[in-house]
Amino acid sequence: MADTYTDELRIRLQEDGANSTTWGSLTNTNLQLIEDAVSGMVEIATTGGTTTLTTVSGGTDQARMAILKVTGVLVSNATIEVPAKSKKYLVWNATSGAYTVTIKVSGSTGVVVTQSQSQEVFCDGAEVYPAGISTPLTSATTGTGAVVRATSPTLVTPILGVATATSINGNTWTAGTGVLTIAAGKTLTASNTITFTATDGSTLAIGTGGTLGTAAYTASTAYQPADADLTTWAAITPGANVGTALAIAVGTNGAFVTRGGDAGTPSALVGTNISGTAASLTAGAASAVAVGGVTGLGTGVGTALAVALGSAGAMASLATAQTFTAPQRGTQTTDNDGSFDLNATNNFKCTPTGAVAITFTNIASATGQSGNILLVNGSNHAITAAATTKAASGSLTTLSATGTYLIGYYCDGSNVYVGSTAALA
Repeated sequence: MADTYTDELRIRLQEDGANSTTWGSLTNTNLQLIEDAVSGMVEIATTGGTTTLTTVSGGTDQARMAILKVTGVLVSNATIEVPAKSKKYLVWNATSGAYTVTIKVSGSTGVVVTQSQSQEVFCDGAEVYPAGISTPLTSATTGTGAVVRATSPTLVTPILGVATATSINGNTWTAGTGVLTIAAGKTLTASNTITFTATDGSTLAIGTGGTLGTAAYTASTAYQPADADLTTWAAITPGANVGTALAIAVGTNGAFVTRGGDAGTPSALVGTNISGTAASLTAGAASAVAVGGVTGLGTGVGTALAVALGSAGAMASLATAQTFTAPQRGTQTTDNDGSFDLNATNNFKCTPTGAVAITFTNIASATGQSGNILLVNGSNHAITAAATTKAASGSLTTLSATGTYLIGYYCDGSNVYVGSTAALA
């Protein structure tokens, strides 16, 4: 009778009385193979696909090893197939690349071993299963995924459940009320925006000594730049020849009293912070007016009166010549499609990139408006006119040639009349 081999580990079983001169070395080989099954490790290199472990009866093979170390840069999912024999393995996934490693018997489902981790598995002769805890630790354990360890865990899309009154590092969250209390000396930081979405009136309360941005806490219930009787107004600088800026509270009761012109003689003074008598407010001859701290305007009209409506400035007198700065001058609007909104401005620049029709909008609300259009025709673009744009015969032909033209216009509320120069450049 010849030697035979065990079914699971393929260890040689020597025939009685056989191998008289080799019995010792064969026995040593058997002992080595048993050691492989208990503690041996084999490295299995793969880039993906299916790798079937080698099996050798009475000799060293991959399938007998206790530890399977899978290595390689994966370009596809990898499958390691073990024999359909009862056996326990420790599988170490040491691969790289965004793919999986599965240990299985051919034709079965098997176990996926997470990259950079190891997993004990066992084969029952037909399928490979994970070896370890297969049921929840307690009856209250729910969910799936990795176990979170106690030291510096990072939670990924955790479900915290329904919160009750609890405290996290001294910061209290009260269940059901939506109140988050930050412990003393702590800071709540938002990298983007904190939004109050409640419809019952959200409140942001700043405690004594606190700040909201760069605005310091005050005892008032709101940050108010002007005091209650409007005698002062923060950040407003009076204009020339005005002692103190006049603050006008938008939305409050009371009439605004002016002087000069044909306003007539006031019969009574109404409001607060107004000094003087009706006689001193006679139209065109007011000798002194004090309104909200504005004093010393002198006699007649012509001294600038500063009106604070969110910014400082001066009211220009029409009795004397004035020099206006940029805010009072006409601005230029660039509109390259040939359609000009008369409510936008009175001067335009148009550099068409194709054929355009000179068109004006909001004509009815611009009666009496005049202005200019600088037309830069860069490539013989055809220039036509809308029905409400009136141009001299032949002028549109001129404007359709390459060149720079100055077009003047006047609006009578129904049509806009235009005239143009010859090419200027």
